[in-house]
Amino acid sequence: MEAGTVDWQGYIDHGSVITPGRWEQLNTLVSLAPAETDEPFLAVDLGCGAGALTLALLRRFPEARALALDASPQMLEHAQANLALYAERVTFNRFDLRDAGWLLELEAVRCFLSSLAIHHLTAAQKQDLFFRLRQKLVPGGALLIADIVAPLNDRVARHFAASWDAAAREQSVALTHQIGPYRWFQDEQWNLFRHPDPEYDRPSPLSDQLLWLREAGFRGVDCFWLRAGHAVYGGFT
Repeated sequence: MEAGTVDWQGYIDHGSVITPGRWEQLNTLVSLAPAETDEPFLAVDLGCGAGALTLALLRRFPEARALALDASPQMLEHAQANLALYAERVTFNRFDLRDAGWLLELEAVRCFLSSLAIHHLTAAQKQDLFFRLRQKLVPGGALLIADIVAPLNDRVARHFAASWDAAAREQSVALTHQIGPYRWFQDEQWNLFRHPDPEYDRPSPLSDQLLWLREAGFRGVDCFWLRAGHAVYGGFT
């Protein structure tokens, strides 16, 4: 898929179907958030999309507040609609993940969360982001990421591609009782392991990212979930 040609409405409609284990990913992220369920704290969602991750967090932690950030005005509009019941506990802002200026005014962040956003950064940009986020976290905080990771060789790439196809087809039938979302996934060439676009998608190997997190000062760094080239990983302060 080429940059600038993304069918965002299609992704809003089908994202939960075509993302392998989408609800498992979100549940893993919020389950690892370093807070008691009745504890007040600030979480920041980097690339909130239509708001699914922020919604899962606010439902699990009724005293938490969230800052939901995204580059797309269209996505922020959908997120605001989807989170209308939580309007008093969430703030929405447009941002550019590649520009750290948005970090300057942040204070006392307990948890940074991100789903399917960081793979758009280059390796150097990821390293810089991990370091800068670490500096903004309070003691006992965390950076938790769900994202696409780069295969280490062609054999692994073929496995990731086939596994993603199988997951999208299986979930299309299981969740919608039809094959249409899977056909959209194929028509849009969403499987980047089959249709890479290095100008738009720049996933890095999981092993590299775990190393960068440790180098940035995170502890307890690990991968907590992995399927079809999609991983949940992160670290704690």
